[in-house]
Amino acid sequence: ERIMSHSKLKSRRKEYEQVLSIEFSIKDDELIIKVISNGGNYNPFGKHKDKYLKSDDTDIAAGGFGIKIVKDLMNSYSYEYKDNHSIIKLSKKIK
Repeated sequence: ERIMSHSKLKSRRKEYEQVLSIEFSIKDDELIIKVISNGGNYNPFGKHKDKYLKSDDTDIAAGGFGIKIVKDLMNSYSYEYKDNHSIIKLSKKIK
């Protein structure tokens, strides 16, 4: 959800109807997920500082934790802007 909302919210372009597609594939022992949007050039893995929680944190502000969770769960992640489309690729070993 966090990847899709970043792709949608951070890169709005009013002159186009936004299209968001998600592709799943399995190759050997790897799940590959691609999120493709025509919303504009926005890299959710860019110059953002990862957030960390301490065991005594009681007041947690929103923003940034979803991307951190994705980074921690996936074996690899990448972003590319090609042909007016943002392409996020996530991969996870499944065996």
